[in-house]
Amino acid sequence: MHLANVLLISSLTLIQSRMPDYTFDPGCKETLPVGSSLNFYYVTSAKNMDAIANTPSAIAAAISLKPKVHFKLYYTDKDESNIGARLGVCAMHQYPYPHNLNALSFISCVSTKHIEMREKAFESRPSSDCAGFSVAATLDCLSNQVAVSTSKFFETESVKICAQNTSVAWEPLNTCATSHQGETLLKTNTAAAAQMLANQYNADSKSKGFGGGSVLSDIGSRRLLSPQDDRSMKRGLLAKMAPTTHLLFGDLNPFKSTPKKTPAEMTKVQESLAAPAVAVFGDVAKYVFPSNMWNVTKYESFMCKTMKQQQPTDSATADVWTWIAGTAISVSAILAGVGVAILFHKEKDWMKPGAFDRPADTHPNRHQLVTLKENGEVDQAYEKTLTVPNLPYLNGPWAKGSHKRWMTNTEGVDKAMYT
Repeated sequence: MHLANVLLISSLTLIQSRMPDYTFDPGCKETLPVGSSLNFYYVTSAKNMDAIANTPSAIAAAISLKPKVHFKLYYTDKDESNIGARLGVCAMHQYPYPHNLNALSFISCVSTKHIEMREKAFESRPSSDCAGFSVAATLDCLSNQVAVSTSKFFETESVKICAQNTSVAWEPLNTCATSHQGETLLKTNTAAAAQMLANQYNADSKSKGFGGGSVLSDIGSRRLLSPQDDRSMKRGLLAKMAPTTHLLFGDLNPFKSTPKKTPAEMTKVQESLAAPAVAVFGDVAKYVFPSNMWNVTKYESFMCKTMKQQQPTDSATADVWTWIAGTAISVSAILAGVGVAILFHKEKDWMKPGAFDRPADTHPNRHQLVTLKENGEVDQAYEKTLTVPNLPYLNGPWAKGSHKRWMTNTEGVDKAMYT
């Protein structure tokens, strides 16, 4: 067996070892809940052979689950002279997905032809230049020879054939890829890939933080009268003597926000971009998979299961709960509006002069207070004229205390026992 074949087999074995164990349910696509959807971002490269080999699988899986899966393809090639990446971004610019499948079909075809060419180079008789080295050095030598022999792939007729087979106009595409437009599109696409990954990782950090910044976000480690402030500069010595708030608020401020980093400053983003192909699902860093080498079945299985897990566990679908929440909010807003309107009209009455005036009270004892005689005893005759007994609980036989001193024996209570 040629060493080139050994290298090919070892590469395929490494690719298979990266694949997680997912078993695809053929009926998964038909059983997805109504309204389920998933974002699928894929970062590939026109130079990395693993990414080139995996790109057709990712594209096929995304198209098979359309329109529930929203697919977006990026390139991580920072070399604007890369003609392969330029062809890809120009094709997507001229035939945007999902309105048109031509661009993705073209990219998939080119990737397949590129891998076929590389496999033929692996299977060919190795050059004598790699003889006499150690096994590891020989494998590196053969790999470099294959890379050199396939480096001119995008100048071959295979690329034009793919354009014809996928209904992509070759002349406009080639003009775009070999002009300044292709360079600009690739630079923009690569920057968008970095920003997409940064958004994924920032989504996790925001969910763990407390507040996104407010009035207190700038208080920590700042002078109350900052020397940089124009107003404080006029105060001279007072500004320099102003105490810092670092010890008071810096570590205890729950609204304090960290400075926002650019994608170039985020280590995780750069590590992911350096390991294409990168498969990203949803909008959180939980589902970011660098160096991903899944086949079509595994892509479809993962996306189906992810969309099912995102749905409510009861019989009500997301649409139903949306209507319920919307109705509750609408009714609350209407009731609040009615209450404010009533309060507004009543308030106008309350503001009129004499709104709280009441007629004079002519009753001699409206609250039926106890009336005493000149000798200090309760006026029993007056008490009998009241329509409602005054403090009836004082007249019961169970009532005891100094307030019973005014009672007589005719009321069933021995007055002597309270004196």
